Amino acid sequence: MSKTDIKRVLSGLRGFENPNPELEQYVTPPELAAELGHTASLNKDLGEVQDLGCGTGMLAIAAAVAGADQVTGYDVDEAALDIARQNSTEADVREACQFQAKDVEDIGNVDGTVVSNPPFSMHSERFDDFIDVVARSQVFYVVAPTNAETGLKALDDRFELEAVRHTVSLPPTMRFHTEAGHRIEVDLWRGTR
Repeated sequence: MSKTDIKRVLSGLRGFENPNPELEQYVTPPELAAELGHTASLNKDLGEVQDLGCGTGMLAIAAAVAGADQVTGYDVDEAALDIARQNSTEADVREACQFQAKDVEDIGNVDGTVVSNPPFSMHSERFDDFIDVVARSQVFYVVAPTNAETGLKALDDRFELEAVRHTVSLPPTMRFHTEAGHRIEVDLWRGTR
């Protein structure tokens, strides 16, 4: 499936109803999620996929739409997981997706490919918890701020790393947002053993 086709499917998905700033609940932009899914497909990294902090399912569903055999999304927010389940049905990938309530610290072994857009803003201190799980994977795709190189570079003795920079627009979704939107630069990292 083309990146444009994946983005088209993702563009119709629902976001968070009441986003929680402490959980850093921002929806991954469809174009970035489509890039991740398409790239993972081209690299033949879409057998079994685990999405850490899946929220409403954007990356999990992108992987499934791009051809993943089985995707498991983990999140601590049941309301977000309910939306993720609805979104997977809407995207017609419900059979390939399952969503579980689980904190990233409680995830043991990870099989296949790990995808994640972990919390990385000033509102969260959980980025390193996610990277600890990512470090146990064989292949990963992680969205990270451009200044996260140090955290991810700690993995370069175990992984071949590559990153592509993206500028994404985030609409105002939190009650404290005062601007019409915010543009940030992020890197989409791929790591392989």
